[in-house]
Amino acid sequence: MRGRSTPCAGALAALAAIWLLTGCGGHAGPTKADFVAKASAICRSVEQQLKDVGSVPVEGGFEAKLEEGAKALAQSVAELRKIPLPPHEAVPREWLRFREQAAAAAKRVSDAAPSSGQRRAASEEEFKAKQSGSNVARSYGLTDCLNT
Repeated sequence: MRGRSTPCAGALAALAAIWLLTGCGGHAGPTKADFVAKASAICRSVEQQLKDVGSVPVEGGFEAKLEEGAKALAQSVAELRKIPLPPHEAVPREWLRFREQAAAAAKRVSDAAPSSGQRRAASEEEFKAKQSGSNVARSYGLTDCLNT
């Protein structure tokens, strides 16, 4: 029987070839380090945008700055959502949920009338969502994402 191939041996050889071509089963998707690096870059960018909005005179004054800040936060959430999430890790999903809540609340702040109860409530919601998001970010190593 030596030198003769059996159907089972052929199947095993094919599986071994596929296993080798796919990287020996090693990399199964994005890693925590991949996610943290990409998210940190976005956080640094939005932090700079918010600083720029706060420091540069904007036509329309404070209300226009609130609107620009809310837009920057919403855009950062959209960019963060494009980053592939590490499989089997709940923390990035939880953190993104808080980011979305903060961005939605920031939009409500900018849409509400100055000194209104709606603005105060939305501002409080934004603050709480950012605090919760910062706590989650800290626990995951997203240190560049604590202030935005």
